[in-house]
Amino acid sequence: VKKEPATTINSTASENVSANRAEEEKKDVTILEEEQQEQKQNTSNIQLPGASDSTNAREVICAVRKQNILCTAFHPEITSDTRWHSYFVNMVREDSVRRSN
Repeated sequence: VKKEPATTINSTASENVSANRAEEEKKDVTILEEEQQEQKQNTSNIQLPGASDSTNAREVICAVRKQNILCTAFHPEITSDTRWHSYFVNMVREDSVRRSN
């Protein structure tokens, strides 16, 4: 008979621990959301050099070249912009001139 109150106390203590954990998790989520919002605001204030328009679009590496190898992170053949094709043709010309000398 005396063990019942102990079980009730343990049950109440367990509920309190669970409630405290839930509150701490809510605080953690709130802090994380605030940090993400702050980071987003800070990022939107960055002025990127060379941005082509007023959108301040992010610049990323989209191609690499090492000697006669050119790799792109996109498909230039599906755009109407021919600058990459011209660049590649010039690479081929430069290589053929180099090889002929």
